[in-house]
Amino acid sequence: MGFISGEGVEPTLDFVKITAKKLVEHQPDLIVAVGGGSVLDAAKVMEVYYEHPDLSDNQLMARFQLPPIRRKARFVAIPTTSGTGSEVTPMGVLYVPSQNPQTPLVKRGIADYQLIPDFVILDPLFTLTMPPSVTSSTAIDAFVHCIEAYVCSKPKNPFGDNYALEGMKKVVTYLPKVMQDPKNLLFRGELQIAATMGGLAP
Repeated sequence: MGFISGEGVEPTLDFVKITAKKLVEHQPDLIVAVGGGSVLDAAKVMEVYYEHPDLSDNQLMARFQLPPIRRKARFVAIPTTSGTGSEVTPMGVLYVPSQNPQTPLVKRGIADYQLIPDFVILDPLFTLTMPPSVTSSTAIDAFVHCIEAYVCSKPKNPFGDNYALEGMKKVVTYLPKVMQDPKNLLFRGELQIAATMGGLAP
């Protein structure tokens, strides 16, 4: 069994490349990512480099054109926040080098349906350590993802609209309750479901 910890800040592409070498050394058949959205995103891309260590940046950034993955390991996502819905999205968002010295790093999304985790565990116990500010900001993030999906018209997705509406309703209903009773696992579980719905809605 191996263990890889995060940077403690938003993940960078360089960090992901370096850390993926540990996966290559260890050769796991199961990858379990535990953390907030940025941790899950980083782990998704690490798996790409685990299977394709020599992948170029251009190949990585080619949307929905990654070479085959999930041949060496299954992927389990366990979110510890209730915001991005990364546990069910085909995206991995990282900071990558830019050509602008004023902003040497910019956020870019790596996109491929293969990045969607094989399994997701939503356990509100993992969210108990979030401070109130993170609890509220991530829940608002989930609400924003839901409303973005709902107002999007290109293409309009009637199936996703149901997730989006229900996700918004859950945030409005349960975020105030969590703020008043932060140890309540039922309320926190509803926020986790709202975040996942936001990820499923687009």
